[in-house]
Amino acid sequence: MILDKLLTPYFIWLLIFVITPTLILWLADYRTLWKYRMTYLHIFITAIVVGVAWDFFAITTKIWEWPETCCSLPRIAGLPLEETLFIIFVTLLTCTTTLVTRDIYLTHLRHKK
Repeated sequence: MILDKLLTPYFIWLLIFVITPTLILWLADYRTLWKYRMTYLHIFITAIVVGVAWDFFAITTKIWEWPETCCSLPRIAGLPLEETLFIIFVTLLTCTTTLVTRDIYLTHLRHKK
């Protein structure tokens, strides 16, 4: 029963396309990424403040909404928990991808010389 509530289409999409790639990148290059933990903290806080504020604005002005069939996890002031997870994990995936790519590029430059 609880698993049925958790496995909404939105949450499954997040698991497949956002959370899993983020975890794979972290497992592959955790030593490099751990050096940037303060960067992650700042980005996390900024994403929550800006992303949640944006979504609350969009909900109150009826720019968008989430149907019950899409998001059945708890809602906070109309914002589904899945959307909050989206904000957090897409931000982390973007940051992680950028840092891993940067590290690969810098390593390539060092070996090229």
